[in-house]
This record gives sequence, structure tokens and C-alpha cells, in this order.
Amino acid sequence: MALNILVYEYLSGGGCVGGEIPQETLCEGYAMLRGLISDLKAAGNRVTTILDQRLARLKPPLEADHVFEASSRTEFPSNLERSYGLVDAAILVAPESDGTLQGFVREIENLKVKSLNCSSEAIGKASNKIEMYELLRRKGFQTPETVIIDLGDDDETIKKMFYELGFPSVVKPSLGVGCLGLNLLTSRKDVEHAVKNLKKRNLSSVAVAQRLVRGLAASVSLISTGGNVSAVTHNRQIVKLAKPGLKSSYMGGFTPFHHRMEGEAMKLACRVVEAIRGLRGYIGVDMVLSEDKPYVVEVNPRVTTSYIGLRKVVCFNPAQAILDAVLKKKLPKEACLQGCSFFMKVETTRPNHRKLAETYSLEEVASPPLPVSAGNPYAMLVTYSKTLRAAKNRFNQMRNLLQKTLGEA
Repeated sequence: MALNILVYEYLSGGGCVGGEIPQETLCEGYAMLRGLISDLKAAGNRVTTILDQRLARLKPPLEADHVFEASSRTEFPSNLERSYGLVDAAILVAPESDGTLQGFVREIENLKVKSLNCSSEAIGKASNKIEMYELLRRKGFQTPETVIIDLGDDDETIKKMFYELGFPSVVKPSLGVGCLGLNLLTSRKDVEHAVKNLKKRNLSSVAVAQRLVRGLAASVSLISTGGNVSAVTHNRQIVKLAKPGLKSSYMGGFTPFHHRMEGEAMKLACRVVEAIRGLRGYIGVDMVLSEDKPYVVEVNPRVTTSYIGLRKVVCFNPAQAILDAVLKKKLPKEACLQGCSFFMKVETTRPNHRKLAETYSLEEVASPPLPVSAGNPYAMLVTYSKTLRAAKNRFNQMRNLLQKTLGEA
């Protein structure tokens, strides 16, 4: 039976209305929004969404049947409430930091709207890096050596804890999301900068410091009924780790990621999801593949950026699979994968309206370079081919074509 579904993505949907939208992550959010809407429409559903008015004015490519516009901070919550009253189910993509995603999902749970997300309780657990680390350790999962830093302590006490952990290490706020606040520490001088930055940013009262596990950044995308779990793809992540004062960033990746630990990583991810009650729908588990074993780094209780590559290689409709898992307790049959998808952000110059509109027809531009805030916008390109090498070559061709379309080449 076809449903009317709200697909809401925080950055493009008004979460930053009245303020700056972070350009580098907007392209990820918009690409996920567009992919989910397209897949739900292909499965015969009607889709409602919300766009920040600054984006709506640019008329970006989107297949939604109904679009609400958010133009002010006061109008934003009313649009959300109005949309809840028009739909049968909702899937939300929002940051876990500050309890944002958990709050939205809890609101849906209190209404007569079917939530296609993980339960709000599970989101709360997965979002807190300290609670998640302790849970994973209790369950016997391999995680990086970790130290919990109380930012209320004096600077010398905090520095000593970093020194005892050793180098290289990474530090991140306990309630951050993605690469927000993530920094690489290789010396005592880095520690001094990190302590100042953590206290200045005030992202959370507690930070997480971990010994850096040398290896390859990867993730597993899974679909769960809340009981049974299916690992869909093993993905490579391209991440830039920066020292304090600079910004670490997630750039993209490719899927599937064929590696000698692929099977072990996918089985491990299934066990992790099974260990956390309330994880359902789409979940991402971040890992580092060391020389001898996979380490669990984070659990993402929502649709992740890897979705935009996954949807190109699986032999089923992944959005419909989310619906079936949550509403029918039914998992897709064993994932059949074809080819390889490569996806990565590209920074561009600020296009005028005419040049921007020309990028809308470029099929492999999942998110156009939407100039809605200060600074250069980013586009998200997603290419597909039979092999990884061919997908990368296609990406380079599309990047050149995008630059030519924007008048950069």
C-alpha cells in the first residue's frame, strides 16, 4: 500500500533558518534527501518535504509531491507540525548532537505518525559517544583505547590524561556528529591547542580521547527490523584528520569496499546493532580496519551519506527496504550488489543562477553547489561503473564537466 511519507533533512530543511548553513555538509544532506525521495517515489509512495526558503528559491531538482518552505525560526517548528499531520510515516535525517535527532523522533513517537527511524531511546544511546563506548566495551567489542576527559577539570589535569594516553591520538566532543570537533594529536603542543579549543567551542562538557588505530576508515550500512539485522554494504570512507585549529572532514567514499576483513566487519556490525535495543531501519557502523582486526568506532542511528552510493549498487530499492523492515518486520533478501559507486564532495566557485541551473541536468551531480551561505559551495558527485577504477575515472570526468559548466575550466 502506498504511503504519504515525510522525508526531512535538517540542513536543507530549515534547521539552520536564520543562520549560516554549513556549505560542506549541506551537499551531503541534500544528496541524502534527494536520494531518499527518489527511491520512495520509485516505490509508488507520495513524498512531502521541507526546504529552507533560501534553497527553495534556487528550485533545485527534487521529486517531492509537496514542499513546505521554512523562512523563519518561528515558522520552522509550525511547518514540521503541519507536515506531521499530512503524512502516514516520517523518516528524519538530522545531527545527533545537542539531542536534535532524538528530539525530532521523540516528537513523532508522541504523534499518530509512524517513525521510520530508530527509537528515540536508541538514538540517545548511540549519540552519546561515552555511553556507546562503555556499552560496546561491556559487550566485548573491540574498540580503540579510550579516555574520558572532563572539561571542567583544570588544564594540567586534562593535559596529563592526554599524555598518559599517548600519541598519535584523536579527540572529539562526546555529543558531536561526524567530524565536528574531531582533531588529530601527535605532540604535547597539539594537546595544548586541543584543550583550549575544546573549552572554547563548548560543544559538550566532556570529550573523548582515543589512541589512533592505524588502518583504513570503513563503515557498514545495515537494515534492521529492530530484531533481525541485514548488513547491506561494506563502504570505504575518505576522511581527512586535521590538527587542532584546523577542521577535519569527511570527503566521501566508495561502495562496495572489498577487503580481506569485509566479511568479518559485516558480521561484527550486525552483532553491534543487535546489541542495542531499538536500532531499526537504516543504521551505519563506523570502523577502522587495522592490520589484524576491525575496531568499532561509532554507531550512526540514521541514514548516512553512504546511502547515496549504496542505492546505486544494490539490487533492491533501499528506501522500500527501510519501510518493509520497520513496518512489516521484513528484511531484504541477501543483498545482491552490482558494480561500484564512488562519491565525493567537490568545492566550487559561487555560481550565478543560470550556471547553477545548468548543473541540475547533470545526472551524477547528486547535490548541486547551492550558494546559500557565505563561502564557496560544495557539490556532491556520485558515479557508478562496473569497477572501482572505472567509477573513479567517471568521477574525474564529471568533476571536469561540472567545472566546465560553472566556467571554472
